[in-house]
Order: sequence, then structure tokens, then C-alpha cells
Amino acid sequence: MIGIRSLFRHISIKIHCLQQALSSHRTITSITNTDGITTERTTHKVAENSSAVQDWFRPSSGSSGEHDPRDANKPMDIIYLPGRRLYENWRNPTVPIFFKVHLFNVTNVDDILRGGRPRVEVVGPFVYRNNLAKRYRHVYFQKNTSSPLHIRMHTGAYDLNDAGKVVACKGQSIQSVWDGEEANLFKGIQGVRLPPSIQLGDRVPMYLPDLCRSVTLTATETAQSSILPGFMLMKLTAPEADELDATENWENRKFCKSTGACTPKGFMTLEPCYAENGFSIPLYLSFPYFMDADTRASGRIDGVPKADRDKHRIYLLAEPTTGVTLEAHLRFQLNLFMANTHERYRNMSGPFYFPLAWVELEIVTPLRPLKFFKENILDLRNKAPHLMSILAVVCGIISLLLLATFAFRMRFYRTHGSVNLALHLHDANDSPDTCKKEPIDFRVYLTLPESDSKEVLQSTSESDQLSDME
Repeated sequence: MIGIRSLFRHISIKIHCLQQALSSHRTITSITNTDGITTERTTHKVAENSSAVQDWFRPSSGSSGEHDPRDANKPMDIIYLPGRRLYENWRNPTVPIFFKVHLFNVTNVDDILRGGRPRVEVVGPFVYRNNLAKRYRHVYFQKNTSSPLHIRMHTGAYDLNDAGKVVACKGQSIQSVWDGEEANLFKGIQGVRLPPSIQLGDRVPMYLPDLCRSVTLTATETAQSSILPGFMLMKLTAPEADELDATENWENRKFCKSTGACTPKGFMTLEPCYAENGFSIPLYLSFPYFMDADTRASGRIDGVPKADRDKHRIYLLAEPTTGVTLEAHLRFQLNLFMANTHERYRNMSGPFYFPLAWVELEIVTPLRPLKFFKENILDLRNKAPHLMSILAVVCGIISLLLLATFAFRMRFYRTHGSVNLALHLHDANDSPDTCKKEPIDFRVYLTLPESDSKEVLQSTSESDQLSDME
């Protein structure tokens, strides 16, 4: 019994270290452009492509890159570069992140040692406020020093659709975790912004450093925000257990190690990824309460509640036009593979995928910034077509009035005769038929040489005399 208790104490220490690692893995110390060129050259390229993107790219307050409150009404930054709001929110998130832990407490340790079925009870949740950017860390995994996590990714300066796509991690453009080359490629995004213009059925790959692999999210439906009713967002859900099962989906066999069998349905191994970082522990991920997992593995533990798909699945809520993630609910369960390889545990009825804890990372944008985002960006964009429609109606009415006026005048001219250059002069009591017409008097002055001017004056006086005679 002392041995099994020491084992669980050792497991709890590992889990504590793992929680610290999960909460601090986003500490980023540098970011570079995908081409390795300087930020100045990238800025110049953006200026060539689009003046609008250049305005988003320009730092908010001079060269220091600090946030200027006067930029609040500018378009939202949608590229990752130092000094821009999207980059700063990604590097040091201000949105509250809550880390909820549900522990599985073992209630029959002695029975387990004698070969009985494990029985657990769920304790929790224990809720913590998670600060991703940490100034001091004291978590080391069998090393004297810990190297920071460097992620190289597209900034979106050249193509907005590439913003956030991972290019390299820890200075390597390809991993060495898995056996095949395709499995070791970096595929997907790593950030707070998804690709723009998301539609139902779109598939978005996301790279997860803790898994050393990508997981594809699918846009399944539209759902309203839990904070701002009526604000419709796109819901992206994690793949189902059948899709991740290597026996059902042949593509996932690339994540099976040649030294061992593939994981059962509903489980994802963490062991190769953490072995790459210098320590080995047989940890496996699953959905909470073994949801959709292989019953041969999940049915060997008593006391595990039944999973609720609405409460225990992974999903994101993003604004579909801009691709900005506004809510995230990441839920997963940590399981330890326990085999009967040690002398003390030979009588156990294992091996087990033993549940240690299931955790939830809840990220929800507060009401105030959410309303600002909706009213100052989305509503203005949605009102633009209505304003254009109103302008088109006004222009149409003006055109109809002009056409009606033109038609009326043409009809009037056909009724009362043609128009000439004569002035109609009549009194108020005169009818149009008795009007007298007088010609318009106009003269043309010419500058002539002095010798010719006398002849012109003489001819002019003669014409005046003829007019008087008439």
C-alpha cells in the first residue's frame, strides 16, 4: 500500500509540473518574418501591396510600438507584428483565462493492489485564473535550464490568409517526433485569429505544441455569444473520436510509433512529444469521462460519470468575417497508462488507462470589448450595404424627376411650337397669340488695323440707316 501511495504521489507531482507547463507554454520571446527579412523591408512591401494594410501595420504610437488610445477607432489589426494590437494580444493576452481542474480520487487503493477494479470519485472543480505571460518561472524537467519556446509564424503582411500559420518551432522547420515526414510537418495556425471569411463546413488546422501535431477544427454551425445575446458567431468543433481513430481513419496512422501499437479509439498519446523534451511519461489525452472512447479501455474504471457532449466537448466561437476568436472552451482528460511491469503491482488487474484529472480552459471575451468590437467594426460594415441601398434609391428618385421634367417640357414644346432665339415680350393682359417678337440685339467687336477701322465704321453706320428705314 505504501508503494501505490508513493506512486500516486509521484503522479501528482508530475501532474503539477504538467499543469505549470500547460499554463506557461505560450511564453514567447521572439517573432520573425517568414522570409527572414527585416521589419522595415516588410513594411515597405506592405506599402506596395495596399495602403489600407499599411495603415493596420503601422505602429500605434511612433516607433516604440506602444498602444495609442487615439487608435481605438481605427480598423482592427489583423497581422502579427510588434506594436500591433493582434500581436500584443497574442503575446500577452488580456482576456481572462480560467483553468478548471477536476481530479479523480481513488477510493480503493488496497483492492487495486489485490487485483480489484479501480473505483474513483470526481473532486472539484478547482478554478484558477491563468496568466499565460509569466515573468518568473521555476519549472524544470530534468534540466538545469529551460529553453524558451520560439515559434516562427507568418505575420500576414503578404497574405492575410496566412496570418498565424506556423513555419518553425524551436528553430526547426520540421519536427523529429514522429516516424514519417508528413506527420512531422508544421500544419495549421497558432494564435488568436483564424482565417477570415469562415463558412459552414470549412476545416481549420491548428498546431498544438503540447501534442507536437495538428488537430483540425470544423465549422459546424452558427451560435450566439454567451455574453452578448443576439451576436451570432461561427462554432468550430474538435474532431470526433472516430476521426482521430487510426483504425477508422487511415491518415492518422502516421501518428503511430513504429515501436508500439496505435492508441485505442478516443486516446491521443503525449509520450513522444514529451520524450523529445527530455523526459518520458506515458500520458494520454482523451475527452472528459472517456467520451466516445473505446469501451475496452474506459469500461475498466468504476465511478466515472457519463459524459455530456454539450458540456465536455472542445469548441471555439469566432467572428466569421474577421476570423477573430472570441470564445474558447478546451476540455480534455489526462490519463496515465499503468502496466503490471513492477513487482509491487504484479497482482493488479491492469493494464489501465488510469484517469488523473480532466481540465477545462475557458476563454471568454468580456462584455465591454465584445460590444466595442461589434458596434465599431461589425455594425459599421453591416450598415454599409444599407447606406448604399438608400443612396441608390435617392439617385433613382432624382433620375425619375429629371426624366419626368424632360418629358413634360418636350410635350409642351410639341404643343406650342418650336423655340427660337426671340424674346416674348407681352403685357400681363396679352395672350400668347398677340405677343410681339423682337430680335435679340447683339454686337461683335473686332480689333482691326487703323487703316481698316474707318471702312468698318462707315459700313456700320450705313447698316444702321437701313434699319431705321425699315
